[in-house]
Amino acid sequence: MAGIGFALRKLVRQDDLIGIIQGYGHSALVATGPWLLTVISLGSISFFTAGIATTGDLIAFRLIVIYNFAFSLVLTGPVMMVATRYLADMIYLKKVDGAVGMFLGALAFSYGTQLVIIAPFYLAYVEVDLGVRFLAIFNYLIITGIWLVSVFLTALKDYAAITRAYGVGMLVAALAAVVLSYDWGTAGLLVGFTLGLAIILFWLIARVFIEYPYTVKDPFGFVSYFRRY
Repeated sequence: MAGIGFALRKLVRQDDLIGIIQGYGHSALVATGPWLLTVISLGSISFFTAGIATTGDLIAFRLIVIYNFAFSLVLTGPVMMVATRYLADMIYLKKVDGAVGMFLGALAFSYGTQLVIIAPFYLAYVEVDLGVRFLAIFNYLIITGIWLVSVFLTALKDYAAITRAYGVGMLVAALAAVVLSYDWGTAGLLVGFTLGLAIILFWLIARVFIEYPYTVKDPFGFVSYFRRY
C-alpha cells in the first residue's frame, strides 16, 4: 500500500527546503485531506459570509456538515478497514483486476446500509426545510464516497493529482458556498460546499479508474473479509 510513499520519499530526500515542504505537504493532504477540507473550507466560509448569511443559516450549515463528517466516518469506518485489507491483499498477490469492482461494491454496500439510518434522521427528526433535508442527505453520501475512495490514495502513484483534487475542491467549496449563500441561505451554503466535495470525489474516482483500468469484477468479494478481520 506504500506506492505513493516511494514518490514522497524522493521529494523529502532532496537537499532543498522546497522538496521537503512538497513532500510533507502532499503527504498531509493524502493522509488527512477530508479533515483539512472541513477545517479550511468551514473557516473560509464562516469568515466571508459573516455579513451575508444569517447566524441561524451558518449554525445550521455547520451542524449538518459536522454531523455528516462524524457519522459518515463512524459508519463507514468498518467498511474502510475491511476494504483496505482486501486491496492490500490484491496488491500483494499482484491480482488487482478486482480493485474497481471492490470500490463500487463497497460504495453500494455503504450507501445501502447507511441510508436506512440517515434518511429517517434527516427526514423525520431534524427540523429544517425539506430542501435542506435532501441536500444534507446528498452531502452525507458524497462525504461517504470520499472516505471510501481514500482507501486507494496510498496505492495511487500520482500524488500531485491527489493534491490538485483537494486544492480545487476546497477552493470551489468555499467560493460557491459564499456566492450561493446570498440568496439561498443554508441551502446555498450546502449546495456550494457539496459541489466542492463532489469535485474531489469524482476527480479521485477518475484517478482510481485510470490506475486500475479493469472491468467491474466481483464487487462484493470483500464482504467475506468481515468475518476474518
